[in-house]
Amino acid sequence: RLLWVRALLMRGEEEAAVEAAARLRAAEEKGGNPAGAMEAGMLRTRVLTNLGRADRALAELEAMHVVGSEATARREVRIAMCRVSLGEFTAAVRGADSLRARLPSLPTSSREEVGYGVAVVYHRAGRLREAAEVFDGVLANEQGESRALYFWRQSLFLRAVVALQR
Repeated sequence: RLLWVRALLMRGEEEAAVEAAARLRAAEEKGGNPAGAMEAGMLRTRVLTNLGRADRALAELEAMHVVGSEATARREVRIAMCRVSLGEFTAAVRGADSLRARLPSLPTSSREEVGYGVAVVYHRAGRLREAAEVFDGVLANEQGESRALYFWRQSLFLRAVVALQR
């Protein structure tokens, strides 16, 4: 069901995606699946931010219950991204700095997602050197080779949407 919400988003049906994510989050909470509820909530807040409703997304993220350091980091980076979208640069950079220090302890997939968000916050706040350093650290493995798993995953979702529209 989360894939359907992503498909709606990729098809440009943002409002439908916001509502579908809310319904999915409620269903996951009712069904006792906090991880599924978090994923639906994270996607919903991303769409809200893209629609220019970062204030609403921020409120939902701050109220969101998450368990574990990985989930906490993912929520915190979304909060920092909302804050930078709202022009709260000092708070956003403070959050990004805290997350940057924790990046090495995160699993690879979360490190890429959180690192990308940290770099975006730095970029939007005009901290270009820090943004470049984080991008370099996140997108290269120990041998300096490119790790593009996160971006490939996004590409696969887009391909699925294109296939659905044919």
